[in-house]
Amino acid sequence: MKGPITASLIFIFLFGCSTQSPLLIPQKIRVVHYNIKELDTQKLMDPPAQLQAAKNILAPHSFDVLSINEMQYDLPGVPDRQHMTKGLNAQRFINYIRPGEKFNISFDPANTGRRARPTKGSYPSSGHKASRQKADPVNFGLFPAQYSTAAFSRYPIIKKIELHDLPWKAFNPNAPIHLFRDANGKALPPQIALFDKNFTHLIVKGPRGPLHLIFFHAVPAFHFGNKKSPNYERNRDQMRFLEWYVSGQTNFQVRLPWTYNHIKPLGRDDVFIAMGDFNVDINDNNKGGLVLQRLGKVHQIWPNTKDYTNEAPHFGRRPLRLLLDYFLFSHHLKLTDAKILRPIAARQELGCPKQPPANNSIHGNIVRYNDQNKICYASVQRRFYQAKMASDHFPLIGEFHYR
Repeated sequence: MKGPITASLIFIFLFGCSTQSPLLIPQKIRVVHYNIKELDTQKLMDPPAQLQAAKNILAPHSFDVLSINEMQYDLPGVPDRQHMTKGLNAQRFINYIRPGEKFNISFDPANTGRRARPTKGSYPSSGHKASRQKADPVNFGLFPAQYSTAAFSRYPIIKKIELHDLPWKAFNPNAPIHLFRDANGKALPPQIALFDKNFTHLIVKGPRGPLHLIFFHAVPAFHFGNKKSPNYERNRDQMRFLEWYVSGQTNFQVRLPWTYNHIKPLGRDDVFIAMGDFNVDINDNNKGGLVLQRLGKVHQIWPNTKDYTNEAPHFGRRPLRLLLDYFLFSHHLKLTDAKILRPIAARQELGCPKQPPANNSIHGNIVRYNDQNKICYASVQRRFYQAKMASDHFPLIGEFHYR
């Protein structure tokens, strides 16, 4: 080539020869996790105010990966014969939340409600007199696949590993299953699954190669009035499985039977983000919380301070607040711009008058609550009201950058 090399030619030489130039590869991954309370088929077919509120909450936030807990995996005849589709709820949800946008979807039925029993061909709804008697006493839930997890990724999915049928004893032969009883006082089945819901591992084509995404919703570390509940031990072993899966070890030697040899932990060089409602507080010294504390010393976990992602659904003055939802991620990534999407309440007490106060723009949204057998009122700002109407959990959002 004769003559001077122009600036435009230099630009083409440096940046135009390869689309994989480090300067052109996106350096961030935006992730949202959200447990939307009891997101069932009927709500997704005919979106109520709750789902509209969730849509409004997510609308200002872009994401490459979205995790949704408590979505019903739709099965024919569940909860009744008016609902006959299979596996369409995740697509219904994203079409409503992000119309016109394209995502790769992973959606599988959870174990929740698998042992629930129908009455005359239909499953009783929440609050029905028969709901507790007919509910699944082992994996909870009023109907099959009630609390499933949906995963959405803008990145192409290379591979999926979905776990729901791994027996608890196959993972931990010393789990004292024989000591526990279900909500009806009956012994647990010896082959009870480790996961009451499911555990999903997606390998996607990320910005810098394979990216491992883990979506997980654990059993609550709470007994719900059953003193012989397996929940604390089951939550701990689910946390131990997560620890083993992302670290290669936990505080006992894992030797899965040969039939489960396809389940392998991640390698040291694997870039991963795990997310979900782990249903235990990392700051509590209970069984599952101690495992999370160990995990936080090997990998990165957020939130990890005294904070909360869950609030009791009522509008009383002192609602129960819990830290249950997390991002867990490898050392290859740095979390920036991390937020719990929890609006300020700006609460103002309005007393306990016989007639409810007028709901006007000055007060925001008027809410009612019980206080010592009296109906009382308060005003809260609209965004907070919307967040509480959408779910008893608040979403997590994080921007991950490669180190």
